[in-house]
Amino acid sequence: MKLKLKIYKFYKLKQFLKNHSLFFIYHTNSLNSNNWKKLEKKLTKLNLNYYKIQNKLFIRLLKQSIFKNLILLINGPILIVFPKYKTIKKLNLKALLSLHNSLQLISFKLNNKFYLLSQMTNLKTFNYRQTVSIFKNLITNLNKISLYKLKKISEFSK
Repeated sequence: MKLKLKIYKFYKLKQFLKNHSLFFIYHTNSLNSNNWKKLEKKLTKLNLNYYKIQNKLFIRLLKQSIFKNLILLINGPILIVFPKYKTIKKLNLKALLSLHNSLQLISFKLNNKFYLLSQMTNLKTFNYRQTVSIFKNLITNLNKISLYKLKKISEFSK
């Protein structure tokens, strides 16, 4: 029976990772019951759900995927936090970073890609279209600047 339960948990976790396009992976240190209640209240206030998983199960799943680099970051109990609803209207980055003192954000998944905390600080929103439009504007501005510099160089060479 234990073997079937482990296989079932593994399968459910695998399906969860495939079906959710946005979630956050937190490393939870020791949380007592009072701190856990406070954390649950904060999560419900932010319209977030959580999924607590075992360390070994998550490592086994990552070994079988292309995200083997994340294994080095995991060394304790894991908490996956995800939005309750599919549409994300107001998701505050500062609130997610400072959920609780004993929670440490390891990484997050956005549109089938895992990002680390250092990459997250550069993001302004989690909306895919806004992020792509900002990236497009950045590329067009960089192209304009480089063309402007080339024009200046060509004028000096005449």
